[in-house]
Amino acid sequence: MARAVLFDLDGTLVNTIGDIRQAVNTALKEKNIAPLNDLEIMSCVGHGLKNSLKGALEYRGANFTETELDVMYHVLMDYYSKFPYLNSTPYPHILEMLKRLKQKELKIGVYSNKEDSLVKIIVSKVFPDLRFEFVHGRGVFVPKPDKDGVDAFLSLTGEKACDMIYAGDSEVDYLTGKNAGTGIVICSWGFRNREQLLSSGIPENLIVSDTAQLEQRIME
Repeated sequence: MARAVLFDLDGTLVNTIGDIRQAVNTALKEKNIAPLNDLEIMSCVGHGLKNSLKGALEYRGANFTETELDVMYHVLMDYYSKFPYLNSTPYPHILEMLKRLKQKELKIGVYSNKEDSLVKIIVSKVFPDLRFEFVHGRGVFVPKPDKDGVDAFLSLTGEKACDMIYAGDSEVDYLTGKNAGTGIVICSWGFRNREQLLSSGIPENLIVSDTAQLEQRIME
C-alpha cells in the first residue's frame, strides 16, 4: 500500500474546465477571437495557463506576438484571480476517497502546473475541511513533467519514491511520475479520454476509469 499520494488538480481531483474556459475566452475577446468550448479548451491544457492561452490562439489560427500574448495572459489572470472557482467542483466520490485516505493516515498533496496562487485558493475553497500536506502550483518548482515538485513533496513527508503514487489525468502527469520514479495512476475522467491517453504512450494498465479503481490502486 502506498504511504503517500500526490495528486494533480485539474482533471484529476476537480473539474475546473468551465472556469479555465471562461478565463481563456475573456483573454481571447481582447483580440476579437471566437471563444472555445470545453472540449476545445481541454486540448490546450496541461502545461500551465499561459501555454493554454497560447494553445487556444494557435487552435484558432490567430497570429500574435509575445508581447500580445503577455498582455492577454495578464487579462486571463486578472479574470481568473477574481473568479477562480465559480464552476469548479470535485469529481464524483473524490471527496469521500480523500477522507478515507486521510483516515488511513496516508499523506496527500496537490501538485499542479496551474499558477500557485490559484491552486491554493481552489483547493482551500473546494476542500475546506481537508488537510493536505502539500499544495503547490507553477512558480514554486520547475514545472511538470520535471520531478522537482515531487521531490519536494517526498522531502517534506519523509517518504521514498517507491512508497508514493503520483495520480493525474494527462501525458504530462505520466511523465512526471516516470521522471520521479514513483508509482503512477492516470485517470480517464479528466481532460484526456482513454483513447487520447493510450495514443500518447501511457500503458493501459496505469489507466483507471473511476474513483473506486483509483482508490484500489492506491491501497494495493
